[in-house]
Amino acid sequence: MMTDLDSDELFQTIDDGHNIFTFLTQKGHLLVTPCVDLLMQNSKDFYTEISEKVESHQVKLITIDFNEVNFVDSSGAGAIIRVANTIRLKGMDLFVVNLNKNLSSVFRLSGFPRLMKICTYEEYIALFPEMKSVIK
Repeated sequence: MMTDLDSDELFQTIDDGHNIFTFLTQKGHLLVTPCVDLLMQNSKDFYTEISEKVESHQVKLITIDFNEVNFVDSSGAGAIIRVANTIRLKGMDLFVVNLNKNLSSVFRLSGFPRLMKICTYEEYIALFPEMKSVIK
């Protein structure tokens, strides 16, 4: 069932009492915040959960906020690429924000800018000032 979201909805994925992903939908915008490093152990869940949110809500664009992520292994990178391809095939845009210095270098050298829009916090807020209250 598709839902047009006029208000915010918050979804969390919790494992062993720890929050691992947070999803916030706001007026057609899905904000995904991984709260842990993206590794082999959680990369499949990351992809699956984003895919489910995209299918079950009318979202126009997706943002992944990497503020709490320090490291992404090859499985995590693969999951990000799968997410980007899925989103692109649906005609939506994917934004990535708040990469630390190391992740930013890896993403840019790996060609991720061809698949997604990589922004600093300032660039992102300039594009989406309404998200300032939900992203740091």
